[in-house]
Amino acid sequence: GAGVLIAANQLRHLLRLDLPSSASLITTLNDVAAYLPKTHGLSLLIGMGTVLFLLIQRRFFSKLPGALLVMIISAALVGFIGLDDHGVKIIGEIPASLPPLVDFSMWNFDLIFNLFSGALAVSAIGLVQAIAIARSIAAQSRERLDSNQEFIGQGLANILSGLLSGYSVSGSISRSAMNFELRARTPMASVFSGILVLIAMFLFAPYAAFVPRSALAGVLIVVALAMIDLGEIKRILRGTRGDAVIMITSFLGMLIMPLQFAVLLGILLSFAVHMLRTSIPRVVSVLPSKGFHHFTHQPTRQSCPQLGILDIMGDLYFGAVNHVADAIQAHMEAHPTQRFLLLRMFSVNQIDISGIHTLEAIVDAYRARGGDVYLMRVHDPVIDRLKATDFYNYLGEDHFLSYNSAIEYLFQHVLDPTICIYECETRVFLECQNLPRPEKYPGEITIPLDMPRHEVALISPEDLWKELHSATPPKVIDVREPREFQQGHIPEAISIPLSKLFLDIAQISKDQPTIFVCRSGRRSTRAAYTLEHQGFNNLRVLKGGMVSWETAGLLEAIDV
Repeated sequence: GAGVLIAANQLRHLLRLDLPSSASLITTLNDVAAYLPKTHGLSLLIGMGTVLFLLIQRRFFSKLPGALLVMIISAALVGFIGLDDHGVKIIGEIPASLPPLVDFSMWNFDLIFNLFSGALAVSAIGLVQAIAIARSIAAQSRERLDSNQEFIGQGLANILSGLLSGYSVSGSISRSAMNFELRARTPMASVFSGILVLIAMFLFAPYAAFVPRSALAGVLIVVALAMIDLGEIKRILRGTRGDAVIMITSFLGMLIMPLQFAVLLGILLSFAVHMLRTSIPRVVSVLPSKGFHHFTHQPTRQSCPQLGILDIMGDLYFGAVNHVADAIQAHMEAHPTQRFLLLRMFSVNQIDISGIHTLEAIVDAYRARGGDVYLMRVHDPVIDRLKATDFYNYLGEDHFLSYNSAIEYLFQHVLDPTICIYECETRVFLECQNLPRPEKYPGEITIPLDMPRHEVALISPEDLWKELHSATPPKVIDVREPREFQQGHIPEAISIPLSKLFLDIAQISKDQPTIFVCRSGRRSTRAAYTLEHQGFNNLRVLKGGMVSWETAGLLEAIDV
């Protein structure tokens, strides 16, 4: 857009039309079209010759300073032939002296107060224009733009300009484009340019005055048209719809308003598109792939009846929390049996207090359902914010899981194996694949899912070992499946799988001391809790199950 505007504004100099400068592209083109019959032929010839010279130089002699050569040649032609006497406009005499220092006698606060609002507006427009130009050049050079340094540079330049009785200064799109086209690489290019201008002002001012404006316009037109990157335009159009809308809107805005305001429009639109994108982050359920290597969105596949896994693909800030909360609420309603939720947080880079309140509400909702919420791959800055706001302690340190062990941890310590073995037929996770499949299910087990484990009496492995070797040992029932029992069990235990236990509870005495055992204590806790509510007494559960028995180094029997 900037290249088109530069080229259009140079048409009046190329054709030597007495037109005022306009910031609107449409106004400029309309004025040029209206005054086209008044075109000065000789000026047009010089300008077109300049364009042709530069095109040939770029094609065949790219290492030569084409712009400098064409300025010297055109100035020589005007000087020797006297083309300025035939209507060719030239730059004119350049003052061969330094500007005076500012007169501080005008310094008073009333004047400063009266000029402040206008100066603020001028500086704002200048900064916007400078940043617009810098971004345009940075996009083509693929260099990083430091806006803060640009602001500092603009401020220092205006201070010095003011001290030397100069006008308010800003970036020049034509100068910047010229530097870029001539392969200027560092800020020293502007320093050397200024030094050369100063030398030319003192030594070559009489000769520089003969440079024709049409030749200068031709140089700027070639430079401006080179800024139009058709390949990048096609790339943007093939990209996201938001980027295409921003580009088209900025270009259309440039047709009716000054460049800096068109760029400002594009910046504001970019903010709007960014807010729109970040305010509706994707929240999708994921399941393991067929090879169990990755988690992907598989909407047609049946999910785990106990555990939901959601990817939050965006930051949790005030503009996005409503969308995230609605998505998770919809997931809860669609999966009423899922009591546990695992949130994959690796796409969440920022979180504010609104996001933390939303997480608290989600945790409360799942805990009210008898389950809980776990977070996986939380970035350190987010962890720091959660700790600072006490959400970390509210959720629990053991609820923040690593990527590699999250599912294994939940499978071993959180999910109900009774449901996994006797009710679930999906077997979603890798850990589910080796679960025993009993020949006969007990049907739907109507046991409260939110049973309070603290109501069940526990016994440690060491105490159980002592009681088993006492005069009146308790009865030990292992409620695991036969295959699990054969791989290692307490020598005195008998195997009654949970399925058969619930089918025929008459095989258990209501008053005999009985210890229930399973792998980690969850199935045995379910068995004891259920039987206690049916009138059984003297029931206890091995604390930690066979895992704790093995950890204590106690003897195991293995059926071969």
